[in-house]
Amino acid sequence: MMNNLFEKALSINPPWFVKEIRFDERQKKLDIFMALRRFEWAGGSLRSWSS
Repeated sequence: MMNNLFEKALSINPPWFVKEIRFDERQKKLDIFMALRRFEWAGGSLRSWSS
């Protein structure tokens, strides 16, 4: 749910997505990890996976 919020706030669109969010309160540091969703056409069906 939080990932979707950051995707909307940062205007991140498919095939990109927010994979992980880490916040270190002590260091006052926010890390946002993004990934690329890839698609493959195989045998008449569309499969997707994340990098």
